Amino acid sequence: MNAEIDLIADGPDELAALGPLAAKSIKRLRLERPPFLSTLTFKVGKSKDGRDVCGPLERIIPEPFVTFLSK
Repeated sequence: MNAEIDLIADGPDELAALGPLAAKSIKRLRLERPPFLSTLTFKVGKSKDGRDVCGPLERIIPEPFVTFLSK
């Protein structure tokens, strides 16, 4: 996967809370968390043109698709 995902947030505090929100969503929805997710690192930052993004992500993922959760 080679991706940079645009993020829309009300401010820096909302962006900083993304990691814990995803973990809470997985637990709340009683989803199985695939083991390969533990090897991924998601970075929230700015793109070269100043957009809030998650990425860049560069990693081989052993699944045909990945679902991203929000709160």
